[in-house]
Order: sequence, then C-alpha cells, then structure tokens
Amino acid sequence: MESFEGSIARRYSLLPIIIIALWWLTSYGMYATGWPIPYTRQNILMVSLLVLATLMVTLLGFLTPLRESRFSVQARSSNRIPRLVLIGLGLSALLLIPISENYSGYHLWQIGEALMNQGAAFTKGSEKIAEGTSSRLLIVVAQTVAAPLTLAVIPYFALQWFERRKHFALLAIAVAVPVSLSILTGRDFQTVVTAVVVFCTWLVSRMRRRIFFSWKDAAVLGSGAALYLVVFAIRKLSRSGTPTVAICPPGVEACAPSGPPTLWDSAVVYFSSYASQSFEGLGRALNGTWRFGGGLAHSGALSSLAESIFGKSRTHVITDQLSHYGWSATGNWSTGLVWLANDVPWVIVPLVVAFQGVLLAFVWRSAIRTGDWLSTTLFCYSWLSLFFMMQNLQIAISGPIYLGYWTLVLIYLGRSVRRRVARGPVPEMATTPETTR
Repeated sequence: MESFEGSIARRYSLLPIIIIALWWLTSYGMYATGWPIPYTRQNILMVSLLVLATLMVTLLGFLTPLRESRFSVQARSSNRIPRLVLIGLGLSALLLIPISENYSGYHLWQIGEALMNQGAAFTKGSEKIAEGTSSRLLIVVAQTVAAPLTLAVIPYFALQWFERRKHFALLAIAVAVPVSLSILTGRDFQTVVTAVVVFCTWLVSRMRRRIFFSWKDAAVLGSGAALYLVVFAIRKLSRSGTPTVAICPPGVEACAPSGPPTLWDSAVVYFSSYASQSFEGLGRALNGTWRFGGGLAHSGALSSLAESIFGKSRTHVITDQLSHYGWSATGNWSTGLVWLANDVPWVIVPLVVAFQGVLLAFVWRSAIRTGDWLSTTLFCYSWLSLFFMMQNLQIAISGPIYLGYWTLVLIYLGRSVRRRVARGPVPEMATTPETTR
C-alpha cells in the first residue's frame, strides 16, 4: 500500500486549483444565467469583471511557485505521533463540554435529543450565539490559544489512516468532536469543515502514493455529494419554521406562490442559493461607499472579539451598508471578496486572494513531498478558504480557527526561512572546459 519515493507529473499537481476554478465558474454561472434562481443581478458587469479578474490572478498566483515540471515525494522520516498533535487531540476533547455549553441550548449528554430535533437545536443555538462574545470570552480565549494545535488533529490522523491504515480510533475521536458540536447547534459549519479537511488529506495521500483517479473514484465522490445534498435539504426543511410553504430564496424580485416544496425542489433551490446568492450580495455591495475598517473588519468574529475586549465600535464598512440595499451581512452571503473589501480597496481584493493562491501552492507542494502535519494542515485550511471564497470568507467566520490558521502560517514561514538559512548559499558551479562548452 505504501509507495512514497518518486515524483508526480505536473498535470496532477494542478488538481487543487482546477477544482477551485471549476467550482467558482459553476457557482458564478448559476448567478449569471439566472437559473434556477432569477436574481436581480445588480451591477452584473462589475461583478463579472471582479470575479474573473480574481480567478485569473489566483490561477497565476498558484502556478508561479510551481515552475518545476514534477513534484518529488519522500517517505515520512518518523512514524511517531507528534507530541503537539496529541496535545491538540486532548485539548479538543477537553474543550468539547464548555464549547457545547456556550454555543448550544443542549448539554453534551442530550445529543440524541438534539439530533432528533435539529430545528430546536438551531433555534436554541442561535439564542446562545446572540448573547454575544463577551458572555463567553474566556472560552473563546481558550479556543484561540488551543487552535494552532487542535486544527492539526484531523489532518494528521486522517493522513495516517489513508496512508498506513493506522490510528483509526484516534481519527474517530477527532472527527466526533466537530460533528457533535454541529448536531448540538443545528448548524452545518463544523461538519462541512471536517468533510473538506478529510477530503484534502485524502487528496494529499493519493498524490503521495501516486494513486490517481478513475471513474470509480468519480462515482463514489459524486454519490457522496448527492447524498449530502439530500441530507442538507432535509436539515434545512427541519429547521424551517414553515416547511410547507414554497421556498423563496434571497435575491429575487418576487416569489410566485406555489404549493409545498418537494425534496427535489428543496435540494435544488437550497444548493443553488447557497452556491450563487453571494454574487447577488456582491452586486449590491458594489453600490456602497468604501471605508477602511481598521484591519479586522473582514472577519466578523475578530471585530466582535475586539469590541468585547476594547469596547470600540468599528467603521461603517461595506458589509454594514448592505442593509441599505436590501441585503443582510449576517443572514445572507456576499462572497469573501466583499468581506475583504472591508479592509482593502476593491482593486486590491483580487491580489489578496492571489496571495492565498501562492500560499496554497507552497503548502500543497510541501505536503506532497513530506506529508508533515504542518504542511498538510495548512493545505487543508488554505484550500477550504479559497474553495468557498466566492460564497463567503469561510475561514474567518470562527475567530479561533482564523487566528489559529495564521499562527500556523507564521510557523510555516519561519520554518522555511530557518531551513533555507541552515542549508546556506548554493555553491557556484566551478567553471571548467566541460561546463563552458
């Protein structure tokens, strides 16, 4: 099963950015064509230019560090579980109870009851969240301090399982924590993040073992996506206060009255709305007046945390102005581009996203080469951030995750600089008759 020495062709190394580009174009296509949701499509020309410019510079940013035609693959130097990962697993388990108490209306031992009534779990969780960051400041600080370690737990153990079929029990414990929180709060965020992280580690393991893709893989992934859509639609209907009323997605001028939605209608409309409503929000956001948000306004979680600690309200930024144009910054999506525009001018937004593309290329290459926990973790969360960029700034929704992610980025950059210094300058090639011919 193990086969790590060698290299992989360049065409396979482009797989992460190809998936991202296809998803961006698919979700944008739903918006631009008005199918199946007839959006008002305000400022569609500017939306199109901004989205396509972001796509092009992000592709260029990802491709620039990958000038080599092939990726080298090395066997892992040690099979021992890193101590930091074990500490992260322990912290994840220890924090589960206080986090569930602060974000859910159910106790951890009531998870069965929450599972059977996801509508009530969503409502009670919303009430807990509405109490504000100041009411749970200590637990938020604990989550933030632990985040650099807890983020690495699932990527490490998932890669161990995919590559060596080891530590499945520890992987199950690691996955059970976010899934439990998702059930207790009636929200899909934790489950979706976990699924994406597991998928990314699976992708890394396939590349490292040079096991590429077949129609069987496509069928399994497609079936899994279809099953998720059905479960997602059922969960949305269970959380709806009026499940027998026709669905009226945000962004349309008027909703025609019709009968109760079928499961198929629900799956199609909900999926399409989550995929493309953000472009409608982007079009409306372009009507706003740009103001500098102070560097933290691109993340609602960081802004709330700063207000809780320092008591200073932020500038009336782009997302705050959405309500003037019939949109909601919290109830609807507006692409990650809008949130980034809270802190950088619109013209700079594509370059910020392109920087993430550059970072994704570096951590992808090092994750394939060594399979170390740091590179693999950063690849998973960088890919998640870029994949959902055209829906929301997903990685910045959670303050602890966001701060933990950037802490790991700084550690990764520091490690890269230290290794480069340790190797020293590359010696110049001696000039001989043979080398000058």
